[in-house]
Amino acid sequence: MARAVLMNTEPEGYRASLRASLVDVLSLVADLPRGRAGGPRRLRFTTVAVCALLACSARPAVAHPGHPGWGIAVDSQGHVYFTDIDNETIWKLFPDGRLVAAITNVWCHHLYLDDQDNLYFDAENYQGRTGNSFWKMSPSGERFVVVPSTSNRDEYSGEYTFADTQGNLYFAGRWGIRKRTPLGRVTFLAGSPSERTQRDGRGEAARFSWITGMTRGPRGAFYVVDVEGDRAALRRISLDGTVATVASNLLTVPADDPFFPDNSFNVIWDLYMADDGQAYLAYTGNRRLLRVSPEAEVEELYHAEAPWAPVGVTVHDGDLYVLETAWEEGVGHSGPRVRRLSSDGTSEVLISIG
Repeated sequence: MARAVLMNTEPEGYRASLRASLVDVLSLVADLPRGRAGGPRRLRFTTVAVCALLACSARPAVAHPGHPGWGIAVDSQGHVYFTDIDNETIWKLFPDGRLVAAITNVWCHHLYLDDQDNLYFDAENYQGRTGNSFWKMSPSGERFVVVPSTSNRDEYSGEYTFADTQGNLYFAGRWGIRKRTPLGRVTFLAGSPSERTQRDGRGEAARFSWITGMTRGPRGAFYVVDVEGDRAALRRISLDGTVATVASNLLTVPADDPFFPDNSFNVIWDLYMADDGQAYLAYTGNRRLLRVSPEAEVEELYHAEAPWAPVGVTVHDGDLYVLETAWEEGVGHSGPRVRRLSSDGTSEVLISIG
């Protein structure tokens, strides 16, 4: 296993961005944070300190952070791309073990590759611009802005985002899945800003509670993990906006191997949908990797050893690639690291950062 040791510092503007994200989150009352992720190692927040931070820009306190990035993808040549929020980097891991920084000074949560190996990634406060933006990088390294920076989360949330061949974008955000045209017009593909619950239906008749993962599956459909209270469901959204629940009750309540001791992060944080209809779920809050069959049968594939937990997952040539992060009381975040679960049953950590 290769190990990369890096120094970590507080990103410029971190606290201001965190306050903005927390204001947005608290306006949703029941949601957990979805803005700035975990933050620098050793920088953590208690609930009381969060309120103080919002009210009077208090200094950081000691508690556990929110969430890390979950983006991981493998191109046709076997290069692994993964996001590292602590070090503001998207890494590229070569098949021979070499590690290079593909993109630096970027606060990225989500990324994916298209069939031509173009890398798509979201960015927060990128290149000195406030807000969320979405980018495309060609295999040769050229970068193109797809969505310019915006602080209006209804125009672009900065969360799970996918593009189609016509230049339309589909992204998760408040209340459901939105579609953004190349001209910047945003409409709901499914969902409506009127009620936060889980309800199947088409278009604005469908309802979502809290989307904690989104991926694209066969025939262009999207799949999300939608959480309502202690229940998580796998749901499919067709391109005509029809929403159907595939599997329900995916969480163990309470988690038997919680990521945080207080069980406050019992969530599935990412998923990947294979062409055969198998869904792979990074169950961060219980340190598991799950597989859900088309018949809604749930199987545990991997249980990470503490303090590690899966946060992202993808599949390449039959092997599973898992992005993991760690958290320890008194230490904070460690990682990320990349683990490969091969089709022959072997498991190997390919790289560990930090």
